[in-house]
Amino acid sequence: MVSWTKEFLLEFIELFKAQEPLWFIKSKDYYNKQKRNQCYDLLLEKLKSIDPNASRDTITKKINNLRSSFRKEFKKVMASKVSGAAADQIYKPKLWYYEDLLFLKDQEEALDSTSSINDNNDMTVSTRHFFI
Repeated sequence: MVSWTKEFLLEFIELFKAQEPLWFIKSKDYYNKQKRNQCYDLLLEKLKSIDPNASRDTITKKINNLRSSFRKEFKKVMASKVSGAAADQIYKPKLWYYEDLLFLKDQEEALDSTSSINDNNDMTVSTRHFFI
């Protein structure tokens, strides 16, 4: 098992950030499989510098792990803001690389949409969509 140093992880995150087709939904190449594969190849090349046995699966698992960890902390921050906490009481993320993953913030924020179902009950349905 290869140990990821802080320095290497930060370099990996920066390289991941530069690969918009992998994380930015509004990227023109987000649905372009060839472009996404090229991005994965760049990340794999970087990872192979410390782990010659790394595979595409290793990359996707690491990215999912990073995003999941970020998402958990981000939800805690947002929940503390919604609760009406004072500025000094807003949750402070414990994840040391949280700030480095803030570029994912817009992809994690919920988009609210409201639609009315007009039947005998005049019911309103609200949904929250999360883009990951």
